[in-house]
Amino acid sequence: MNAPVVVLLSVGRSAVSGRPRPAERDARAVSAALELTCPVIGLHAGAEHDVLRSYLGMGLSAVVVLALPDGADPVPAIAAYLTNAAPRLVLSGSRAETGDGSGLLPYEVARILQAPLVPSVAAVSLGTTEEVEVLQALAGGRRRRLRGLGPLVATVDLQGPSVRQIARGLARRGSVTVLPTTPAEAVRSYSPEVLDTRPSRARPRRIGPASASSDVGGRLLVAPEPRDAAAEILRLLEREQIIAPLSPTSHTTNRDHR
Repeated sequence: MNAPVVVLLSVGRSAVSGRPRPAERDARAVSAALELTCPVIGLHAGAEHDVLRSYLGMGLSAVVVLALPDGADPVPAIAAYLTNAAPRLVLSGSRAETGDGSGLLPYEVARILQAPLVPSVAAVSLGTTEEVEVLQALAGGRRRRLRGLGPLVATVDLQGPSVRQIARGLARRGSVTVLPTTPAEAVRSYSPEVLDTRPSRARPRRIGPASASSDVGGRLLVAPEPRDAAAEILRLLEREQIIAPLSPTSHTTNRDHR
């Protein structure tokens, strides 16, 4: 019952001014965590930054900074801290606003912790035992409720709770603890200079929708046998020159074969 909830924090950047700010998706993850009645810890891997105080101003009481130099891989340090902290739930923004911003970090953390990951979470709640319940945002405004036992990793996207306002008093009173870590090997660079290049593949031809008046040389099959349907599909692909013509025996069907 006393297991904490950990929110992974990063330093964002305003798309208008370019100034550092709390990352919007991470801030929504903070809002989701603060709706729970349990201890919440903010966790940042990298250099200490004044932006972390803004997360404290949203309501977090403590932020832990895993000191890492620029270019160091944050995943091993985060995974080691979470292994010792044994949180019930780990929340993270779906992707960062600076750096690569690929959104891979929470997946890597979940893989090392051997914990399930639920993406695009809109709300979370905790049961009386180790059960964690999440409300997942789906396409088209739909929602799906999922339940599972912790530890659980969940990412929050723009469908998450609204970003809380920053209170300066809370930002000053909250604690920021810096923990020394042993940096792992540098993150692999994905700049265009180091990536392999190869010619792009030609796109496959698109098959337009057939109409009742169009003469495409096909047949109308109503509830056909699977072999007859497959043979007709192959004929269509050949006519559209999507696949090479097959041998005549490939289209024959043997109804007596079982």
